Amino acid sequence: MQIIEVLNKLRKYAKDFELVGDANKYIKTNKEDFISKWAKLNQYYNYVLSNTEELSDEWFEAVEIINDLALANPSLDTWLEMIIDPRNEKIKTSNQVTYMDTSALSGRIENLVNEIERMQHWDQEYVEFVGWQLQECQIKLIQNQSAFETSVYHSLMNDITASLEKIGIFNNMIDSDLIVGMGSR
Repeated sequence: MQIIEVLNKLRKYAKDFELVGDANKYIKTNKEDFISKWAKLNQYYNYVLSNTEELSDEWFEAVEIINDLALANPSLDTWLEMIIDPRNEKIKTSNQVTYMDTSALSGRIENLVNEIERMQHWDQEYVEFVGWQLQECQIKLIQNQSAFETSVYHSLMNDITASLEKIGIFNNMIDSDLIVGMGSR
């Protein structure tokens, strides 16, 4: 897919995501739809940033789309921060009690798993980046196991494990190709 097409889709999903209104209210009534919209936005944003040169016109355009969305709907700030900086911690403190934003972590995991499942071009650096993010999410998931329903926790862990296994298979294929290539010299 060409970057211009991806940018058009990113604009479309940004407009769609903007229309959710108050994020917290929308999540309470339409959690799956919210996460799906967020995941699509995240997927196309990351695609542009991964497939363009840093600071190129297309790169800036993708960042501008996310910034415009943040200005149009401030209730999405936390979710947009996760798109911009996936390492951003999603643990919040309220009245001296720390709790985990389970929907944010679940959405991030689902997005990364979908990224692996739908990946058409397995760029080694990008696969390593996604694998690293999955491992970070897995650590957070384990640390916050009690915040999740048992079935949701196990489902997310199974999804992470399956995706990391696919990445492992890919890495083994790359390593064996490198070894075969070196042996023929």
